[in-house]
Amino acid sequence: MKPGDLERLGVLCADLLETTDLWIHRRKEVVSIHDEGALKRQLSVDFTLSDCPRYVEWQALTNTIFGQKIAAAPLFFLEKRPAWLMGFDLRDESGRTLPLMTSGDNGALSAAALRELARRCLVRKGLSLSSTVAKMLRALARGSRTEAERWLRRFEFPLPSDSEEDRKAMAALWADDDLQWWLMTMAESSVVLVAYEKAAAQRRVLKLGYDEPIGNQPKLWARFGWAPFKTWIVSPFIEGERYHLEIQAPRGMRLTRAALIDDEHDDPQVDLDLTRRAHLYVDDARRSGGALTEIWLRVSGQGFLGGAGLSALLVVLAITACLHWNREIAENPTGAPALLLLLPAVIASYVGRPGQHPLTTHLLSIPRWALVLGAGGAAYYAAARLALAGSTPETPTEIDDRAAAISCWLWPAFGIAMAAFVVLSIGFLASRSQSHTIANRLRRAWGARAGDRFELTYDLPLTAAAAIGYCSGSLEPALLSPRQRGKATRVKSSPNRHALFRTSGPIRWAHDFRLQPGAAGTRVVQSFVAKSKWLPAWVIALFVAWRRRAAKRRGDQLNQRLVDAQDDSKAKDA
Repeated sequence: MKPGDLERLGVLCADLLETTDLWIHRRKEVVSIHDEGALKRQLSVDFTLSDCPRYVEWQALTNTIFGQKIAAAPLFFLEKRPAWLMGFDLRDESGRTLPLMTSGDNGALSAAALRELARRCLVRKGLSLSSTVAKMLRALARGSRTEAERWLRRFEFPLPSDSEEDRKAMAALWADDDLQWWLMTMAESSVVLVAYEKAAAQRRVLKLGYDEPIGNQPKLWARFGWAPFKTWIVSPFIEGERYHLEIQAPRGMRLTRAALIDDEHDDPQVDLDLTRRAHLYVDDARRSGGALTEIWLRVSGQGFLGGAGLSALLVVLAITACLHWNREIAENPTGAPALLLLLPAVIASYVGRPGQHPLTTHLLSIPRWALVLGAGGAAYYAAARLALAGSTPETPTEIDDRAAAISCWLWPAFGIAMAAFVVLSIGFLASRSQSHTIANRLRRAWGARAGDRFELTYDLPLTAAAAIGYCSGSLEPALLSPRQRGKATRVKSSPNRHALFRTSGPIRWAHDFRLQPGAAGTRVVQSFVAKSKWLPAWVIALFVAWRRRAAKRRGDQLNQRLVDAQDDSKAKDA
């Protein structure tokens, strides 16, 4: 394409992005998990391009750029993570492979569309888009995520050196909820323009598949089988008439919770059934913006956990029988070792069976070790001690002494086997559908608990620009995420509400960060809010008190670092 082609496409692309409900009938996304480190996402868009506004102009422009036989449409958004997303596969409804534009071209298209959206917003407010603000918008859309976050800060907190016209334009853009959403979205994602061959049918379905790393690693309790494995997926743009998300659990696992929240609706779409597939629908996705989906996975109790618990129970029963009939074993010790040695062999063959999903194998690594080293090792130890006990006693006194010694040897083995059985049994019971149903009822009965909030204010002897620079240098990492900004005071009106939903721990935490430049320096105000649906209010109060002290300590450290940096700068100047 020629240098100006993407600019012209971006200007018209703004109309298509703002009116996706007129020409995109349905978006569907299918998520399946490869292993413990990656998942597969398959996005499909059902659309009729001829229904979009300014279709004649768009068609004339695409015919000039791509040719008479090729059409193009902005169908997808992808996050700015070149090393994060991999294995792209773009196809049409017949399975024919389509080319995918480069990230540089998509960034240029996104920048042109964002400038056009900003220009229209300013025109509605009686302002004009200056060349300086246009360059800032271009740098935000084309830059990396780190660079874009700094430009977002610049829009929110203009520098004193900016002209009065530019400050008014940036304030107007940031005050507009829709444009603020576009700024945040373009800072993290880029528009993907898809060029495809024209067909007789106007209604088309195009599909994009790619691999993506899993958002987090399983916690310790999840690897015991006691807690679900939690992860999430971010969908930057889901707007259209309807959005459908299908989540497929790996073989040997079940979904216990699938919840989707978008930028428009206050209540998430939640599926709490224990099933292999979850279907979440947003029936009115015309203004939904982006979405975030939280996924909870648990190993099925009908697979390894059930058999492992039964195997551990057999070991416990065998050792218990040996303890009960210790005198008979002392009189004739040849049969018990052979019986106990048979159990580790059965357990080893059960543990080493093939055919499990990689994620299931990863989550069951600790139960496998508990079964092999705990139950199997206890049986092997008991059999070895009985086999190496010596010759058969002859007198009643020797038999009694041997029986007492057998009890002393077997009690440690019994304790190890019982511990393995308890670990595996808890995981098995937690994976059962009945336990899942009871836990959901208890959560609903417990109800939502109110949170607590507080503010910290400290002064920095620096200008606002220097404070922003130091905060962007990861001295305060919690302040960098644009999706966390404003949640303490504008949870419902923020254009990215699902950031609060993303913090899926027992206590949900949100930050608000503001800079107030003044004559004496820069005043930093940090607002915090904590909220939970499971914990009582006094637990949240203790947690908030602890976080208040930790936040104050971090603020003092940041203050001291900035003072030291200023002193070093003055020393160098001197």
